[in-house]
Amino acid sequence: MPIATSTYAWPHCTKCPDCGNYYDAAADHGIITSDGRIVCANCAELYGWQICDECHRAVDCEICDEHSYCADCAEALGWSYCEDCEILENVDEFEPAGFSGRNSYVNMPSKRKFGIELETDRCDDYQELMGDPAWGAKNDATINGKEFYSDILYGDDGLDAIERLCSFANNNDWEVDASCGYHAHFDMTAESDDSLKAIAIAYIMTCEVWGKFVDNSRIFNSMCKHNKADLSAIYAIDDWQNFSRFQTRYEWINFAAYSVHGTFEVRLHEGTLDSREICNWIRAHATFMDWASSAGWAKVRNTLICMNNEERLDFIGKLWDRAGCTDLANYYGEKACV
Repeated sequence: MPIATSTYAWPHCTKCPDCGNYYDAAADHGIITSDGRIVCANCAELYGWQICDECHRAVDCEICDEHSYCADCAEALGWSYCEDCEILENVDEFEPAGFSGRNSYVNMPSKRKFGIELETDRCDDYQELMGDPAWGAKNDATINGKEFYSDILYGDDGLDAIERLCSFANNNDWEVDASCGYHAHFDMTAESDDSLKAIAIAYIMTCEVWGKFVDNSRIFNSMCKHNKADLSAIYAIDDWQNFSRFQTRYEWINFAAYSVHGTFEVRLHEGTLDSREICNWIRAHATFMDWASSAGWAKVRNTLICMNNEERLDFIGKLWDRAGCTDLANYYGEKACV
């Protein structure tokens, strides 16, 4: 911008206290140094200041990805100043930094990997989780808060990561409401066509049992409908990748997730930030999937087909017992009786 060299002050012009030249204060919006002095753009540049892209002032500006923002504008735009790397980072959304756990399976009875998505209505101070190895945050138009999604988790350390997130949520008074859901993904990449069919059949035949464990508002609503694929459709599958591409994600067992993530997604659960509830749901499904996978589709069908829902509930409880998860049988037995 042109700087006046005359000592005459033109209208709207201000004299720079450092160089003595006049500049157009109205056009420049003022160039403010760290000690509060207003100087011309030339002097501000000599001091190494950057002009804020939002308010056009040079007030403690930081740079990231070709943008410069003062502290106030950065905060208003959802950016945060990282003291370690001295770079502004957009923390409106962020990815998990990368989970790595021990191969410990004391509380987690299954070696099946899993991932979860927790929707929130309120999530104060969630930006403090940026850089967490297990957790990312993203926007979701169906909820007021953020959706928190995990990296690929496994074992006891995977359950501990859930405990840690829920503890943070509790300490910061996070909330969920009726619009929120809890979705769990389970790894299917090591399954054969036969074992995929066995797991799918097992869930189609026990859908009413799993519905006993969740809030009535979630039972096969528009976000987690009954599956259109029935037993005959599952029996006929000879290409799971192709089958999954033509499924809808809004079913209680989301087979469409297989074509995208190599997982089956359980969408039936209501939103929750209760770590016990979240972890028990993971343990319960992983154990059930492991049984179906090892049994094969014919044994799964023959075992469940002659049972009513009460008998299927009792059978699943015994599966948990045999896996060393007696607590699950007691926990979900009480829920089924409510």
